[in-house]
Amino acid sequence: MEDRGAVTRRTTLRTQTPGSRGQCAFAADLSGPECRCGRRREDGPETLRLDLKQPCQHIAVNGVAPRLLWELVMTTRRPSATDRGGEALDLLLNVVLFRGMPRPMLLELASKLRPIRYRAHTDIFHEGDEGATLYIILKGAVKIFIPSLDGREVVLAVHRKYDLLGEMSLLDDHPRSASATTIEDTEAVSLSRHDFLSVLDRHPEAQRAIIDVLVARLRATNQSIQDAYLLDVPGRLARRLLAIAEEHGEKTDDGVDIGLRVSQQELANMIGASRVAVNKQLQQWRKQDIVDVNRQRVTILNTTALEREYALSQ
Repeated sequence: MEDRGAVTRRTTLRTQTPGSRGQCAFAADLSGPECRCGRRREDGPETLRLDLKQPCQHIAVNGVAPRLLWELVMTTRRPSATDRGGEALDLLLNVVLFRGMPRPMLLELASKLRPIRYRAHTDIFHEGDEGATLYIILKGAVKIFIPSLDGREVVLAVHRKYDLLGEMSLLDDHPRSASATTIEDTEAVSLSRHDFLSVLDRHPEAQRAIIDVLVARLRATNQSIQDAYLLDVPGRLARRLLAIAEEHGEKTDDGVDIGLRVSQQELANMIGASRVAVNKQLQQWRKQDIVDVNRQRVTILNTTALEREYALSQ
């Protein structure tokens, strides 16, 4: 059945093809799942059907390399409704909350996701706001925090790709228990409480997955409380850097980039310490070649030494 929501375009590029006579025409039907290449040879035309998930293997056309030509087709082609549904389903399968849910339920939820974008340092919601929406991060980073008695931020968590924001709002009508602000430019999708509960009513077997996520969050909160009371500043800072690196880190030639652009004040807020104390500790570790700090980027140069710092503070 034809997808009337797609835009049909044909792009034909012609060039001389070495090893064959005449012209080689590459034509891409931008609404379909395949590209077609017809070559005039002595033995007549030849038709090749190619899956657009892989780059076209034909020789360069009009000086454009095969991979670049394929990427041009892919970026110009408008996704059909089926494409978008498949992408949304893949997204949900990467999120812990939804991973164990039945496929029919995921397909229903996928159709209800709404894309949204935020610039860096933008508030998504505040403590005390009405909570009626869940967010799934696609790109960027968001911090969850509450104000302390002296007016500073206490960062409870930093979330990145495939992490959830505001999942508590799916289960009750209570106000937000914390605030959320982007650290970087962020892309996400939202899901309303009404849409989620309407689907959940038809699939009660999915409630176990929700319980598992809430228990994991409770354990993480308990660990943070223990760290605050039992560890000194070097121990708390070492543990937080190791935890961020384990979840979001990227290996480099020098070590492990923790994968998050944060200021020293934000690091201090994460561990309940002053910026001065965090700066002093980072500079000490820098002299010992344990970490490197450059423009709000922290790279762990010696993971074993940082783990030892955490162990000694327990």
